[in-house]
Amino acid sequence: MKIVELNLIDFGKFHNQIIDFSTGLNVLYGENESGKTTIFKFIEGIFYGFAKSYLRTLRTTADYDKYMPWEGRNYRGSILFETNSNKYRIYRDFISKEYYIYDETTGTDISPELEGYSRSNLSFPGEFFFGIGSELFSKVFVIQEDLLSMEDQTKEILQDQLTQHSAQALESFSAYSSLQYLVNLKNEIGTTKAKKKPLGSLHHERENLLKELESLEDIRKEYEISISQLRALEEERELLEKEFSLSQTQALFEERSRLESAMNMKNNLNNEIKSLELEIKTSHLLNTVSDEEIDQYISNLHSLDRIKNDYDRISTAKKESFQRLKKLHSEFHLNKDVENRYKEIEKRYMKNKKLSKRIQYIFFFSILPLLMFLYSYYSGQINVFYISLVLLAAVILAVLLLFSAQKKLKDEIKQKTKSLVMDYDLPKLSTKELLQNYMPLHTDASSTSEYTLIQEQIEDYDLRIDHLIRQEDEKTEELRAFLFKIDKVDILTFEELENLKNREKSIIETCIQKKSLLKQVESEFDFTRLNYLRDLKLEKKDVEKFETINEKVRDNSTKISALKERISFLEPKLEQLLESTERVEELNVKIEYYNNRRKGIELAIESINLAKNNIYKNYIPRINNMLSTLMSELRGEGAVFKMGDQFNLSFLNSSDKYISEESLSSGTFDQIMILIRLFLIEEIFKDEFPLILDDAFIRTDQRRLGILLDYLAEISDYRQILLFTCQQREKELLDNKNIEYHYMNL
Repeated sequence: MKIVELNLIDFGKFHNQIIDFSTGLNVLYGENESGKTTIFKFIEGIFYGFAKSYLRTLRTTADYDKYMPWEGRNYRGSILFETNSNKYRIYRDFISKEYYIYDETTGTDISPELEGYSRSNLSFPGEFFFGIGSELFSKVFVIQEDLLSMEDQTKEILQDQLTQHSAQALESFSAYSSLQYLVNLKNEIGTTKAKKKPLGSLHHERENLLKELESLEDIRKEYEISISQLRALEEERELLEKEFSLSQTQALFEERSRLESAMNMKNNLNNEIKSLELEIKTSHLLNTVSDEEIDQYISNLHSLDRIKNDYDRISTAKKESFQRLKKLHSEFHLNKDVENRYKEIEKRYMKNKKLSKRIQYIFFFSILPLLMFLYSYYSGQINVFYISLVLLAAVILAVLLLFSAQKKLKDEIKQKTKSLVMDYDLPKLSTKELLQNYMPLHTDASSTSEYTLIQEQIEDYDLRIDHLIRQEDEKTEELRAFLFKIDKVDILTFEELENLKNREKSIIETCIQKKSLLKQVESEFDFTRLNYLRDLKLEKKDVEKFETINEKVRDNSTKISALKERISFLEPKLEQLLESTERVEELNVKIEYYNNRRKGIELAIESINLAKNNIYKNYIPRINNMLSTLMSELRGEGAVFKMGDQFNLSFLNSSDKYISEESLSSGTFDQIMILIRLFLIEEIFKDEFPLILDDAFIRTDQRRLGILLDYLAEISDYRQILLFTCQQREKELLDNKNIEYHYMNL
């Protein structure tokens, strides 16, 4: 068989992707996550439909959901392959669970013509063309890096394939199928504990019947005791019935209870009739009112709703305006404080500047006394000297006083500036920078105007609210006047008004019925005796005595009914005694038959297993010889490997001791498992089915990989090889060895 073309219409990450393969060795290179595994899963899915094996009901594997298309709603594809010189195309729609097998030459669907075809069997294409199930296909013909070891079920199927291959004289014989058939027969018979199977069901029925037979004697005794108890209870009942007679006191007590209940009913009926008569009167009066008055009433109802809505809206607006007014009032006083403090700082700052100028003037005018002092000092004029000295001392004193006042003023300015900055969270600036960059927050004309405007709005809202209240009072008075005409106090809604107007007839009928019932009650009961009965002051102890006797009678009746029911139940059980005994004898015969049949099946299973083990053990030496030869070549030194009858592996180490497969390196173990599978494929499956390897040589070194590639190239002369890899070294080795191959790059 040769796979010619894959058409991944919608599968996993691929959309309308066509991949062509050639005869012999095909190398498909792709980096991780490029879709290599998706491609060989597509091959498996087209042939086997992702259906779980060995299940009676249709179930899909996890791969069905895993490889849903990333884009698009379709989930389908096809494979073109060639076998026995004929080309076929398998088309599969994974969503609808439908598949078709076409003859590529004629384009016709040949599925129904194939032997064993069943549309419900999703695995049919693979089972027909490969002759094996999906489990064996994915475990043998697909070799993956992480799935090289074989599970127990795979080993069992391979052992069966070896048995079939050896038993050439019995071409139709399948040890695995025969064992499965015998095991199914054995399971169908079941065990004594499996109650749903024949043997267990019969055994369970017999056990129940034996228990029933054992209990029949107890049932007979219980029946006799029940009869005796029934007679005693019936005698007790006769005595109680003699005591059971209604006393006069009890009769009077019950009569009073009935009359009081009837009086309550009478009072309730009178109240209901009065209420209905009021409604009839209102309804009658309502019909005498003109339609214009009713329309006006309804209009007034609507007006009241509108007035209420306007009132709520204006009240909300007034509340919002009042909140804004309070905020403006607060801001006004806040800004006043800032303005006053700012002006005070500004006033002291200007005063400080004036002091500075005065000091400058004094320094300027101090030049004259200083010159006089110097002149008199050098000229010797004593009078002028003293005068100039006095003047100079006065100037110095004045300067000192001014400097002291200026320092005090500066400290005050600095303190007030700091206080203003801290209180109102202003930037930290000098007094000069503050006066230059931050003008006082005056209450501007716009704020004053807004304050006045809001006050006017609030006054307007008050006027409008007063007007709405007057309107509401007027409309309410009009409604009350209308209700007075129809003898109603509470305001009626439009729906209540309409209901009252239209229900006059039904109210009258109800009232008539209530009066009729009242008349019947008054005729049935003599209420004139009620006061008399109430005055009798009946003793409750007499009633309690009656109730005690009555309770005993009820209890006695309950026990008699239970005993009669139990006796009726026991009588048929006694009749079943003979029937149950005969049924137990029949069951013993059937149980013996199934036990003998089960022993025969177990003997047949043991014989087949013995024959199967003897047959496939003939292959063990050949597999061991092949493993030792090829592994010696791979290792570059002599190697002895042994594989047991359960595919368990061991090898001979340098100390001439056989070591289990757990001691092998992961790379060596992978190579051995690949060689075992290749041997089994060559021995068991003579048909030239394609072989798929998905990153199977990840843990194989360069030298051993070259030897394995030579072997694959050798078998690719008669078997198609699909080698999936994420590395370039396979391509490099094949090129160096001049081996022909078909290369594809994803």
